[in-house]
Amino acid sequence: ADRIWAAIDAFCDADERTKAKKEKMKRERKEGKNAMKEGTIKDQFAELKRKLSDVTEEEWDQIPEIGDYSIKKSKAYER
Repeated sequence: ADRIWAAIDAFCDADERTKAKKEKMKRERKEGKNAMKEGTIKDQFAELKRKLSDVTEEEWDQIPEIGDYSIKKSKAYER
């Protein structure tokens, strides 16, 4: 009976070590992603949004309107 329990304990210990290794790898990957130089897309756009507050009204007026030009193209292809 002692040998059986010793084998079970050894098996459980090995399983716990495997879980610990997996958790450590997940943490390292997560930290690596968070430490990226560029940051997340949300962070990148947040900075751009802040810069939009500096745009003057004249600059806004100079931005061309984007129409739906796909309708014109599709009608031209139909002809």
